Amino acid sequence: MLRRVSLLAVVALLLSLGVPGGVGRAAPHQRASDQYGLFLNILPSGQGKSVNAEEAALFEATGQYPAHFIDQLGMYDSLPTQVDQVTDDNLTSYFKQESFGVDPGSVERTETPKAGVTIQWDTFGVPHITGDTRDDAMFGVGYASAEDRLFMMDALRYVGRGRLSEFTGPTEANFAMDRATYLAAGYSEDELNAQVRRLLRYGAMGRQILQDGRQYIAGINQRVDEDVADPNELPAEYAALQIVPQHWVPADLVAVAIVIQAEFAGGGGNELLNGQFLTDARQTLGQGEGTALFKDLREREDPEAPTTADTPFPYERQGPVNPAAVAVPDSGTVTPYDPLTLTPQTSAPGSGSGRSGAAPTAARSSGGAPAAARLSPSIAFRDAMAGIGLAMPRTESNWLAVNADRTRAGHPIAVMGPQVGYFIPQILMDMDVHAPGLDASGATFPGVSLYVLLGRGSDFAWSATSGESDEIDVRAEKLCNPDGGDPSPDSTYYEFDGQCVAMYTRTDQWVSKPTPGGPGAPTLVQANVQRTIHGPVIARADVGGAPVAYVSQRSTFGAELDSSVSFYLLNSDAVHDVASFDRAMSYETGSFNWLYVDATNVAYYHSGLYPVRAPGVDTDLPSWGSGQWEWRGVVPASKHPQAVNPAKGWIDSWNNKAAPAWEASDANYNFGPVHRVQMLASRLAQRVPQGDMTPADMVRIMGDAATVDLRGQEVLPAVLEAIGSDPSLQQYLDILSSWVASGAHRIDRNGDGQYDDQAAVALMDTWWPTLIETVFSSTMGQGDLFDAFPMAFDDENRTAGLGSSFQDGYYGYVQKAVRMATGQPVAQPYRVLLCADGTADGCRSAVLASLQQAVDQLGPDPSTWDANEAGDDILYSAVGLITLDPQPWQNRPTFQQVVQVSGHR
Repeated sequence: MLRRVSLLAVVALLLSLGVPGGVGRAAPHQRASDQYGLFLNILPSGQGKSVNAEEAALFEATGQYPAHFIDQLGMYDSLPTQVDQVTDDNLTSYFKQESFGVDPGSVERTETPKAGVTIQWDTFGVPHITGDTRDDAMFGVGYASAEDRLFMMDALRYVGRGRLSEFTGPTEANFAMDRATYLAAGYSEDELNAQVRRLLRYGAMGRQILQDGRQYIAGINQRVDEDVADPNELPAEYAALQIVPQHWVPADLVAVAIVIQAEFAGGGGNELLNGQFLTDARQTLGQGEGTALFKDLREREDPEAPTTADTPFPYERQGPVNPAAVAVPDSGTVTPYDPLTLTPQTSAPGSGSGRSGAAPTAARSSGGAPAAARLSPSIAFRDAMAGIGLAMPRTESNWLAVNADRTRAGHPIAVMGPQVGYFIPQILMDMDVHAPGLDASGATFPGVSLYVLLGRGSDFAWSATSGESDEIDVRAEKLCNPDGGDPSPDSTYYEFDGQCVAMYTRTDQWVSKPTPGGPGAPTLVQANVQRTIHGPVIARADVGGAPVAYVSQRSTFGAELDSSVSFYLLNSDAVHDVASFDRAMSYETGSFNWLYVDATNVAYYHSGLYPVRAPGVDTDLPSWGSGQWEWRGVVPASKHPQAVNPAKGWIDSWNNKAAPAWEASDANYNFGPVHRVQMLASRLAQRVPQGDMTPADMVRIMGDAATVDLRGQEVLPAVLEAIGSDPSLQQYLDILSSWVASGAHRIDRNGDGQYDDQAAVALMDTWWPTLIETVFSSTMGQGDLFDAFPMAFDDENRTAGLGSSFQDGYYGYVQKAVRMATGQPVAQPYRVLLCADGTADGCRSAVLASLQQAVDQLGPDPSTWDANEAGDDILYSAVGLITLDPQPWQNRPTFQQVVQVSGHR
């Protein structure tokens, strides 16, 4: 059965388009490989490539995959069930070489798109690009990127501009994507180009990046011209959609960078959602209890939260709140702002009713995304990406590393990579590029692939996880009337520094024409930008009865391309030790946890552009944008969480808290006593002190953790202890106890379609929501607080087919509340979020009652229980015409490196 076919995978039209393939190629050019140790990687299900009409038709007719679409799938999928069999001698059964250059016997084909450029594709379809000069190499990178990912690149540049409906047609999903992009960015073409020019502020580095970009674009455009001229080479999606690829310009790089920033790199921005929940909680439980509940749930600074750095790095330490700074909306008054006006075309294009600068009223709103999601541009963007078939986890990626003195070889070891969801072809692509002063190999993102983003240099390697720290605030702009008198609720004027100031307004418009992938009626789309000095308008409401506009203030707004400096340095032989790595990553404005390894050192750096908030501001709630509560600069690089060769001998990150005292952002509710990083940390803490670590040891730790149910490892032991024994439910308690003792895995080792611990997994999944609703019935169960709180009981990524799992959920809430009830020590007790009445007997009774409900739902005979393994399956989203069946679940990076550097240049 084929699953998850996105709107971009419009297929059937190509079956009649059989055209011969194959063009002449230049003679091979071999670059000598000089490696300093072990460098391996994996990119499931394979590198993939652009597919022509003949290949697409063959796949549709026979199921035969084009080259390199699934040639890494078996390696990737087999590791969890064979993790005990992994040795240092067989690592290449599960990972491929991440080499500089390619052995002559592994060259599958060679191209020389222009003099001075040689591209050799190896037997995994990875391009190895060599340039006589840096300009030549950058041209080759652009050419190879377009050859392998042109359609994906095209789609992403339209997404970043907020104009996907112009590219692939008038569908609700496309309109939702455009809407979300305008809420997050909404740049004009002039503003995109201004970001390109902004790079000049970095002097010689900026000028070189601009030159790299020009050559990269030249390579893309040559390939576009060749594809348009030769139907044998044109990616089949263009014929399916009846469109022609267009040349690229520098602003397109900014558009794709917007996608990366919006999807992966931000944190915070939930102040408005928090304000609404706090209001609901106070109305339901009373002022004191409602406030206390909110503080319990926020877990701003829980001493038990697992951290990556062990040294405190204070940030966002909440001081006394000045009530005059806080702008929580009046209950029931919030209306999400919809920037799109849609007018179906029954006459000539452009004859719709929209006009420049107009602000759409509620009656003209196009609707679409759920209101709650649209109050957070970050959530809206991720939801919209999923809607167009580009679903990615909300947070993603893990890495683990061990110090040199704990390894057999005396050199650090790292296993690391991003969890960006599963696509076919993958949304990341693998490449290797070399020229004088330019050496890098690894993963990059189509459309900004002039630099390797995650990979290796000559004698070092690096990777990242999303950092989730607070770069986004929500401001309330008090509306005003420039002519005096009361402002209207849709006024485009606001008060700042005592003046009534006009918002920046702009209306962009285009016609979304039907395509085979978007067959709706032709529609005039008008995108109405409303922006204050702080950022785009996201909602309107009342505060104290007066109308306001809520806006999203993002520290990286207008500067998405600045982070290119980091990758220029990483790719340009400028990084050679920890200090030069930290310097490079200090230019990265997105919130990420970066890992660096070389032959001697393991290092961590938490990047981002973190505002210093004004005294008196409540960092969890909206603040006034009047001018009194402005940001006070940004946190200097020296104050960012960082570490080198940690004393405990190892370090890990799985989107957990960066460091003690670095408080959780307003959008993060899961930095409590339970976090998925403990699935790595518990195994590292057990094995690393024994020493003599090898790469296979680290792979086994990662692979074993990849199938663990966090609830079974970290929550169930406390819950089972609270229960003790119970005669009427003992057989079910024994099932759960045995599962915990065996590691709490969700794994099907024999491939029979049933999890090995089928009954335990079925019971855990059924019991979990009932357990939460029962033990927290006196607090969250009142009114609609469960629904109002912006976090689900269990991480929804797993059941959405995204692989990455157990990041967000009530895991820490349940564990801590149960531990409190049973008298176990808790560093920061909850005030209101108790297990039932907070006593041992009351908690035990509630837990048992919820377990009985789960058993009643499943039936008394555990042998009949079905854990629905298929419901966890990884779904590969088709970004084009090739699809892939669901694959067994594992919680693991989608590009992953295994590295042990053993020398230094």
